[in-house]
Amino acid sequence: MELDTDDELNQVLNFPLHVKMNLFDITQPFYGNFYTPDTSVVTTDLLAKGINAYYEINKPKGLYRLGCVFDWTDRRFNPHLERWDQFVKWMAPDYYDEDFDITKHFNALPVSARNLQGVNNYLYPTDLNDLSVESLRFCMNLAPNANLTFSNKQFLIDLGFSDETQIPIANSKNQYVYKNPSKSSFMRLIADNPAVINLSKKPSVLKVRMQVIATNYFSEPVLVQVTIRQSLKNDNFAAAIKTVLLDIADKENLQFNISYNKVTKVFDFSFPINDKIINPTIVVGAELAERLGFGLINDITLANKTGLPVNDKLDDALVQEKSRALAYDTGVVIITDENKSTRFTSQVPTKYMSSLYPTGTGTLEIQASDLCQTMPTADLTETGIILTEKGNVYPCFKLWRFLDNNELVPLVWIVGAFINGVLRGINPSIK
Repeated sequence: MELDTDDELNQVLNFPLHVKMNLFDITQPFYGNFYTPDTSVVTTDLLAKGINAYYEINKPKGLYRLGCVFDWTDRRFNPHLERWDQFVKWMAPDYYDEDFDITKHFNALPVSARNLQGVNNYLYPTDLNDLSVESLRFCMNLAPNANLTFSNKQFLIDLGFSDETQIPIANSKNQYVYKNPSKSSFMRLIADNPAVINLSKKPSVLKVRMQVIATNYFSEPVLVQVTIRQSLKNDNFAAAIKTVLLDIADKENLQFNISYNKVTKVFDFSFPINDKIINPTIVVGAELAERLGFGLINDITLANKTGLPVNDKLDDALVQEKSRALAYDTGVVIITDENKSTRFTSQVPTKYMSSLYPTGTGTLEIQASDLCQTMPTADLTETGIILTEKGNVYPCFKLWRFLDNNELVPLVWIVGAFINGVLRGINPSIK
């Protein structure tokens, strides 16, 4: 109603959100079967490209990027003096024996890896003179919660990874396993040594495989942040949540999304659709779920991915008149203590506590004359109360109204309501 100050409207609201799921990687590998290079793969460059292409083609549905990608860097590059883009364009005649051509020399990585922060999207040098070979280094980039297994370490040595410090100790199956247990970032490993040009073994003896590490997966909570001013519009909530879900996709490689229909005013979440991803769930606080039209829940899943319409266009015309009409139409509201049964309350079996009467401002209040008298008390006995995990005790009160035929029924307003007041504790030893 444009009655709030900027200080009030600029307050930031924080809503935690995280995702969880089960990843099935037993009978059928999550990232596909073994990759074995064909006979045409005779150089380290072709091996890196072959691994990249295999994991791009076999990228599991629901993942934002491929599981593993190899790129390269140059030890002669100094990030303090220039940008990498400038360096590659300047070095193009040395790398490719021609001036830089963006159509030939850029976007060399698979599509899903091109926006991965920190990777080099330029074509591996094709003119490998002695100086270039000595300066170039291959880099391995491994997705979160994944491992990469090589059946033969000689190929890792050919790529330039140090046998002493960068190649894992062989496991019981004589395999070499790289692990990235992180849930929030790719692991990047830059080879210590220059790569050889030609592979030293036949490619057919190599098997490369990827698997997930944790099958029961959950992410750390992130915050959906909106100001009170922004929270009044559904579009702002959709944009804020989309930003958070894109951040999860970028860092954790898992694709969730949200859409908002401006016509129907309905929020709809989308989930990774993959028979190896079981029970993908977005976990939010009940307050955020209610604001988005999902009710007072915490888990949003494929079964309840679409909320109910949420009207964010407030009709502030004749607000007080409407409130006054609703209050007077409702009439007297009876409050009873649901924890205390009694025979002295008409039409309901629980103890009478107080009555609320309509006012000229459109609210329902306890009359001043009632406040001057001894108020009824609620006994918090062990029966009928709710004891939470934190040990809090919640007394339960119920509101009733009379219909035109004098039938007492639970109070229900289609516009909702809230109660404001103070419950006073009384020392039972005081008579």
